[in-house]
Amino acid sequence: DAGRLDRDGRMRSSYGFSPECLMPNAEVLTAAGWVQLDQLKRGVPVAQWSPLDYAVVFDVPTVRSWAYSGPIVVADSPYHRNGYTPNHRIPGHPYQQSFKDIEAARAATLAHFRLPVSGYYKDGRVHDPAFAQLIVACQADGHVSEDDEITFSLKRARKIERLQQLCKVAAVDLTIRKKQRGFFRAAIHKTQAALFLPWISSKARTWNSLLLTLDAKSMDAWLDELVHWDGTRGDRKGRAIRYMSTSRNAVDWAQTIAHLRGWHAQTYIKRRAGTIVIKGQRCHTRTVYYVYLSLGDTRQSKRSHYSWRQYRGTVWCLITSTGYFLCRYKDRIVVTGNTGRLSSSKNPRRTGANAQNQDREIRNIFVPDADCVFMEVD
Repeated sequence: DAGRLDRDGRMRSSYGFSPECLMPNAEVLTAAGWVQLDQLKRGVPVAQWSPLDYAVVFDVPTVRSWAYSGPIVVADSPYHRNGYTPNHRIPGHPYQQSFKDIEAARAATLAHFRLPVSGYYKDGRVHDPAFAQLIVACQADGHVSEDDEITFSLKRARKIERLQQLCKVAAVDLTIRKKQRGFFRAAIHKTQAALFLPWISSKARTWNSLLLTLDAKSMDAWLDELVHWDGTRGDRKGRAIRYMSTSRNAVDWAQTIAHLRGWHAQTYIKRRAGTIVIKGQRCHTRTVYYVYLSLGDTRQSKRSHYSWRQYRGTVWCLITSTGYFLCRYKDRIVVTGNTGRLSSSKNPRRTGANAQNQDREIRNIFVPDADCVFMEVD
């Protein structure tokens, strides 16, 4: 890039030698939710992942973009979708090997590769598992009245019993009204309902980024509570959850929280909006979204999951302090690597940009930063 050269034809800073990037519509997780790379503003912290303990924390990255024309490695599997330049680094465990990161082009040739897809969130500060459980009930079956009460109309006795139990543990007053036409009526008074409304975006009953302020135990309680309302257990051991909703927002947040707590998730459209006939009557239906959550922070990647295509346009990536970050692409969340890496206590496995495969003439263009020297070792 001639624009980065000084007048003497040399470059005085540390730059990557080849683009190790992602597609512009790949997303990263911020404190406000998921944001596309080409819309990420400088100075905004993103969810970074540590290879030491799989911890996820928010920190400010360096955002980079390049014009690129050439091949792209396309990953497409039930748990991994993305588009990478061939040199982009993908972390994981090759068969019977310790953790390392390899180029996307090489990952596409491996028969077995364990890819990290989730981590363990460390930044949450709100510790209230009972509150986290109750907001799940409010979002699933609560309705905000004109008086700003949260009202419930429940037919199943197990749900009203569950709601009473949650309100008792959370010290929230619940008014039970007479059963009418087979439904139990209940309400949380507006003075206490006001505590819950900001978390579920008031009358829209959609989740928002306040969920990211929950600590680990509260997030676990939130996930576990899904099975009592719009979800079910996916297996007898409690290692899987099936969750459905007509709200895409609800399914997306279930997937996001799962990937912050060592789970992995697949999202689908279960049924598209349309018209069906019930007892001779035509009924309009809404789109139903489905997410399957399973315990496990890595998934299997193999060569059949990859293909190649040509791409011409801008590619984007980040430089993070840990060397890795969470990335969502076409409804799948995985961990991926930096454009470049610097050695640090958070990322001891990396020692900086590698110039060993560059021609000597190319190496002579670069001048080390102040108080640094380039070393040539065998």
